[in-house]
Amino acid sequence: MKFLFRLSTALACLIPILSAAETERYGFLNVVNMIPSTTTIEIHLAEKKLVPSGLKPAAETGWFMIPVGTHPISISHPSHRKLSSSISVTEGASNVVVIYLQSSERMQSDGKPFPPKISIAPIPAYESTGYALKAVSLLPAKNHFQFERENIELDFRKVAEVPNWTGGEFQIRHNDKLIGEVSRGRERASYMLLIAADQQGKYLTTIVSADPQKLPPWMQK
Repeated sequence: MKFLFRLSTALACLIPILSAAETERYGFLNVVNMIPSTTTIEIHLAEKKLVPSGLKPAAETGWFMIPVGTHPISISHPSHRKLSSSISVTEGASNVVVIYLQSSERMQSDGKPFPPKISIAPIPAYESTGYALKAVSLLPAKNHFQFERENIELDFRKVAEVPNWTGGEFQIRHNDKLIGEVSRGRERASYMLLIAADQQGKYLTTIVSADPQKLPPWMQK
Protein backbone atom coordinates (compact mmCIF):
# COMPACT_ATOMS: atom_id res chain seq x y z
CA MET A 1 0.00 0.00 0.00
CA LYS A 2 1.32 3.42 -1.00
CA PHE A 3 1.04 6.78 0.74
CA LEU A 4 -0.40 9.54 -1.41
CA PHE A 5 1.96 12.43 -0.70
CA ARG A 6 1.17 15.02 -3.35
CA LEU A 7 -1.49 16.16 -5.80
CA SER A 8 -1.25 18.24 -8.94
CA THR A 9 -2.92 21.65 -8.87
CA ALA A 10 -5.67 20.40 -11.17
CA LEU A 11 -6.47 17.34 -9.09
CA ALA A 12 -6.16 19.13 -5.76
CA CYS A 13 -9.17 21.26 -6.71
CA LEU A 14 -11.34 18.15 -6.29
CA ILE A 15 -10.85 18.29 -2.51
CA PRO A 16 -13.27 20.81 -1.00
CA ILE A 17 -12.85 22.41 2.41
CA LEU A 18 -14.36 19.91 4.82
CA SER A 19 -15.17 19.99 8.51
CA ALA A 20 -12.73 18.30 10.89
CA ALA A 21 -15.08 15.34 11.28
CA GLU A 22 -14.97 14.70 7.53
CA THR A 23 -11.27 15.12 6.78
CA GLU A 24 -10.54 11.38 6.44
CA ARG A 25 -13.52 10.44 4.30
CA TYR A 26 -11.72 9.94 1.01
CA GLY A 27 -11.29 7.36 -1.69
CA PHE A 28 -8.68 7.20 -4.45
CA LEU A 29 -8.90 7.12 -8.24
CA ASN A 30 -6.45 6.69 -11.12
CA VAL A 31 -8.17 7.53 -14.43
CA VAL A 32 -6.84 6.00 -17.67
CA ASN A 33 -7.75 6.87 -21.28
CA MET A 34 -8.04 3.65 -23.31
CA ILE A 35 -9.74 5.08 -26.42
CA PRO A 36 -7.55 4.32 -29.46
CA SER A 37 -7.12 7.72 -31.07
CA THR A 38 -4.67 10.53 -31.76
CA THR A 39 -6.95 12.92 -29.85
CA THR A 40 -7.10 13.73 -26.16
CA ILE A 41 -10.30 13.40 -24.17
CA GLU A 42 -11.79 16.03 -21.90
CA ILE A 43 -12.89 14.80 -18.47
CA HIS A 44 -15.00 16.68 -15.95
CA LEU A 45 -15.26 15.05 -12.52
CA ALA A 46 -17.27 16.59 -9.69
CA GLU A 47 -17.78 19.59 -12.02
CA LYS A 48 -14.02 20.20 -12.30
CA LYS A 49 -11.87 19.69 -15.39
CA LEU A 50 -9.61 16.80 -14.43
CA VAL A 51 -6.69 17.43 -16.82
CA PRO A 52 -6.53 20.99 -18.23
CA SER A 53 -4.82 19.99 -21.49
CA GLY A 54 -6.86 16.79 -21.93
CA LEU A 55 -5.84 13.18 -21.26
CA LYS A 56 -3.88 11.51 -24.05
CA PRO A 57 -4.53 7.91 -25.24
CA ALA A 58 -2.89 5.29 -22.97
CA ALA A 59 -2.17 8.01 -20.37
CA GLU A 60 -3.20 7.94 -16.72
CA THR A 61 -3.87 10.81 -14.33
CA GLY A 62 -1.95 9.14 -11.51
CA TRP A 63 -3.58 8.52 -8.15
CA PHE A 64 -5.56 11.29 -6.50
CA MET A 65 -7.92 11.48 -3.54
CA ILE A 66 -11.55 12.49 -3.79
CA PRO A 67 -14.29 12.77 -1.13
CA VAL A 68 -16.56 9.77 -0.67
CA GLY A 69 -19.94 9.79 -2.37
CA THR A 70 -21.37 9.78 -5.87
CA HIS A 71 -19.82 12.31 -8.24
CA PRO A 72 -20.90 13.34 -11.76
CA ILE A 73 -18.42 12.55 -14.52
CA SER A 74 -18.53 13.57 -18.17
CA ILE A 75 -16.14 12.54 -20.95
CA SER A 76 -15.90 14.25 -24.34
CA HIS A 77 -14.15 13.06 -27.51
CA PRO A 78 -14.62 14.77 -30.90
CA SER A 79 -15.38 11.47 -32.69
CA HIS A 80 -17.84 10.02 -30.18
CA ARG A 81 -20.99 10.95 -28.33
CA LYS A 82 -20.34 12.60 -24.97
CA LEU A 83 -20.71 10.38 -21.90
CA SER A 84 -22.52 11.80 -18.87
CA SER A 85 -22.55 9.43 -15.92
CA SER A 86 -21.57 9.18 -12.26
CA ILE A 87 -18.96 7.38 -10.23
CA SER A 88 -19.20 6.20 -6.62
CA VAL A 89 -16.28 6.66 -4.25
CA THR A 90 -16.01 4.49 -1.14
CA GLU A 91 -13.95 5.49 1.88
CA GLY A 92 -10.41 4.10 1.68
CA ALA A 93 -11.01 2.27 -1.61
CA SER A 94 -8.62 2.62 -4.56
CA ASN A 95 -9.93 2.14 -8.11
CA VAL A 96 -8.40 2.35 -11.57
CA VAL A 97 -11.09 4.01 -13.70
CA VAL A 98 -10.73 2.93 -17.33
CA ILE A 99 -12.31 4.97 -20.13
CA TYR A 100 -12.88 2.86 -23.27
CA LEU A 101 -15.13 2.31 -26.28
CA GLN A 102 -17.89 -0.27 -25.85
CA SER A 103 -19.15 -1.93 -29.02
CA SER A 104 -22.86 -1.99 -29.74
CA GLU A 105 -24.74 -5.20 -30.56
CA ARG A 106 -27.61 -3.22 -32.11
CA MET A 107 -27.81 -2.90 -35.88
CA GLN A 108 -28.84 0.11 -37.93
CA SER A 109 -31.31 -0.10 -40.82
CA ASP A 110 -28.42 -0.53 -43.28
CA GLY A 111 -27.23 -3.62 -41.41
CA LYS A 112 -24.22 -1.92 -39.87
CA PRO A 113 -23.74 -1.83 -36.09
CA PHE A 114 -24.34 1.38 -34.19
CA PRO A 115 -21.13 3.32 -33.37
CA PRO A 116 -19.37 2.33 -30.15
CA LYS A 117 -20.04 4.46 -27.11
CA ILE A 118 -17.71 5.85 -24.46
CA SER A 119 -17.91 3.82 -21.24
CA ILE A 120 -16.12 3.64 -17.90
CA ALA A 121 -14.99 0.63 -15.88
CA PRO A 122 -13.83 1.01 -12.25
CA ILE A 123 -11.32 -1.75 -11.41
CA PRO A 124 -10.15 -2.26 -7.80
CA ALA A 125 -6.48 -1.87 -6.99
CA TYR A 126 -4.75 -4.77 -5.26
CA GLU A 127 -1.86 -5.25 -2.86
CA SER A 128 1.27 -7.32 -3.48
CA THR A 129 4.62 -7.96 -1.81
CA GLY A 130 6.73 -7.94 -5.00
CA TYR A 131 6.16 -7.72 -8.73
CA ALA A 132 2.52 -8.36 -9.58
CA LEU A 133 0.59 -7.94 -12.83
CA LYS A 134 -3.09 -8.36 -13.62
CA ALA A 135 -4.66 -7.94 -17.04
CA VAL A 136 -8.03 -6.61 -18.17
CA SER A 137 -9.40 -6.81 -21.71
CA LEU A 138 -11.91 -4.22 -22.94
CA LEU A 139 -12.48 -6.21 -26.13
CA PRO A 140 -15.94 -7.77 -26.57
CA ALA A 141 -16.50 -11.37 -25.48
CA LYS A 142 -13.66 -13.80 -24.72
CA ASN A 143 -10.23 -13.33 -26.31
CA HIS A 144 -6.91 -15.14 -26.32
CA PHE A 145 -3.67 -13.28 -25.63
CA GLN A 146 -0.01 -14.22 -25.43
CA PHE A 147 2.20 -12.48 -22.86
CA GLU A 148 5.77 -13.72 -23.40
CA ARG A 149 5.43 -17.47 -22.71
CA GLU A 150 1.99 -17.23 -21.10
CA ASN A 151 -1.22 -17.91 -23.04
CA ILE A 152 -4.12 -16.24 -21.28
CA GLU A 153 -7.83 -16.17 -22.04
CA LEU A 154 -9.53 -12.94 -20.95
CA ASP A 155 -13.26 -12.30 -20.66
CA PHE A 156 -14.60 -8.80 -21.21
CA ARG A 157 -13.70 -6.57 -18.20
CA LYS A 158 -12.71 -9.56 -16.06
CA VAL A 159 -9.45 -9.24 -14.11
CA ALA A 160 -6.93 -12.08 -14.54
CA GLU A 161 -3.49 -12.58 -13.03
CA VAL A 162 -0.47 -12.73 -15.34
CA PRO A 163 1.71 -15.41 -13.68
CA ASN A 164 5.49 -15.53 -13.44
CA TRP A 165 6.09 -11.86 -14.22
CA THR A 166 9.25 -10.48 -12.60
CA GLY A 167 9.21 -6.93 -13.94
CA GLY A 168 10.78 -7.67 -17.32
CA GLU A 169 9.71 -6.54 -20.77
CA PHE A 170 7.43 -8.63 -22.97
CA GLN A 171 5.31 -8.42 -26.10
CA ILE A 172 1.52 -8.55 -26.13
CA ARG A 173 -0.13 -10.61 -28.87
CA HIS A 174 -3.78 -11.14 -29.73
CA ASN A 175 -4.39 -14.28 -31.80
CA ASP A 176 -0.68 -14.19 -32.74
CA LYS A 177 -0.84 -10.53 -33.85
CA LEU A 178 1.57 -8.15 -32.10
CA ILE A 179 -0.52 -5.40 -30.50
CA GLY A 180 1.80 -3.87 -27.87
CA GLU A 181 4.63 -4.39 -25.43
CA VAL A 182 5.57 -3.79 -21.81
CA SER A 183 8.93 -2.16 -21.13
CA ARG A 184 11.35 -3.11 -18.38
CA GLY A 185 12.70 -1.02 -15.50
CA ARG A 186 9.73 -1.00 -13.14
CA GLU A 187 9.94 -1.07 -9.35
CA ARG A 188 8.37 -3.83 -7.27
CA ALA A 189 4.69 -2.98 -7.08
CA SER A 190 1.21 -3.90 -8.30
CA TYR A 191 0.35 -3.14 -11.93
CA MET A 192 -2.63 -3.40 -14.27
CA LEU A 193 -2.24 -4.26 -17.96
CA LEU A 194 -5.10 -2.79 -20.02
CA ILE A 195 -6.02 -3.87 -23.56
CA ALA A 196 -8.57 -2.06 -25.74
CA ALA A 197 -9.51 -1.65 -29.41
CA ASP A 198 -11.85 0.37 -31.61
CA GLN A 199 -14.33 -0.77 -34.27
CA GLN A 200 -11.63 -0.58 -36.96
CA GLY A 201 -9.41 -3.01 -35.08
CA LYS A 202 -6.90 -0.44 -33.84
CA TYR A 203 -5.42 -1.64 -30.54
CA LEU A 204 -4.29 0.28 -27.50
CA THR A 205 -2.36 -1.24 -24.57
CA THR A 206 -0.78 0.24 -21.47
CA ILE A 207 0.38 -0.72 -17.98
CA VAL A 208 -0.60 1.44 -14.99
CA SER A 209 -0.05 1.61 -11.25
CA ALA A 210 -2.52 -0.56 -9.31
CA ASP A 211 -1.22 -0.25 -5.75
CA PRO A 212 -3.89 0.60 -3.15
CA GLN A 213 -3.44 4.10 -1.74
CA LYS A 214 -3.88 5.57 1.70
CA LEU A 215 -3.82 9.02 3.21
CA PRO A 216 -0.40 10.40 4.21
CA PRO A 217 0.29 10.41 7.97
CA TRP A 218 -0.41 14.13 8.36
CA MET A 219 -4.02 13.58 7.21
CA GLN A 220 -4.62 10.64 9.54
CA LYS A 221 -5.85 10.90 13.12
